[in-house]
Amino acid sequence: MSRSRSAPCLLLALLAAASAARAAQTVPPMPASMYSAPAPGTSTSRVAYNISAVYQNLLPADLESGGSAASDRFAFNAGLDWRPDAPFTVGVQLDYEWQGWNFEPGAAFGTFPPWDALERGSIALPLLVAISPEVVTEVSPFTEWAFMREAGSSNGFTYGATVSAFGIFSRRVRVGAGVKIHHQFFSTVTTPFLIVDWKINERLRVTDSQLAGMLGVGGLELRYAPAPRWELSVGGVQRQDRYRLATLGPGSGDLAESSGIPVYGRVSYGLGMWVRTDLYAGVVTAARLKRWDPDGIALVDEDVATVPMISVAVESNW
Repeated sequence: MSRSRSAPCLLLALLAAASAARAAQTVPPMPASMYSAPAPGTSTSRVAYNISAVYQNLLPADLESGGSAASDRFAFNAGLDWRPDAPFTVGVQLDYEWQGWNFEPGAAFGTFPPWDALERGSIALPLLVAISPEVVTEVSPFTEWAFMREAGSSNGFTYGATVSAFGIFSRRVRVGAGVKIHHQFFSTVTTPFLIVDWKINERLRVTDSQLAGMLGVGGLELRYAPAPRWELSVGGVQRQDRYRLATLGPGSGDLAESSGIPVYGRVSYGLGMWVRTDLYAGVVTAARLKRWDPDGIALVDEDVATVPMISVAVESNW
């Protein structure tokens, strides 16, 4: 499979820019993973920005019917949140992702690689409302384009929304739940998730993770901050994607699907007041690769052996 050289170069440029912008500052070891619920009537108008970039590598893993698969993934996220009045926060989030796949021939997909370069872009418009000082709700509609380059973005359009709510039980405990509803071509996929932020003590915390969300949906982490600027964690997320394949030739309109549960350890270091770097290492379990026809009939459904995963990320919030 031929790989795009422009995507790695673009990512490196983004990482360098994000790091250099804040490198001389100090960083809190744990950026907040959720909004605080402002008391209605309090004047707290502000704008917050975030930017993240991730590289992930899945090493070659055996397929049940023979052969193997491996992938590289580059993801970029940018957004802003605006609080025009105390009970409300509105925002916009932009995501782009590129995946490059390598297949070794096997019985499942034959001698010709089923897909190679996959792309995904999305736009989300989150709205948070504090309906009381103790309860915060959120709805975030989104549109997405997920496609193999030969298919074109117009054939990869999907859409959905995330709906959630959490309660603030004390300064140390916030708990809630939500669901992501995503119409992906021939069916709608519903993924529930927890929202947790429990500060056990000054160094130990259980929380969902915004950045782990770039590795999947519904991530939970146990975090430990041994020293200023440093953070260690273990966690896991869910991951499931579908992409439109080529629209011409044999198998036109077919869909690729990859899924699994990344389980990882993370080491983070603060480069500046608003910048941190993350190094992930772990495995992807319960992994599967599928190929569907346009009507949702499974053509291939292949188990994938547990595969080692490494990932590096840079995140900036200000």
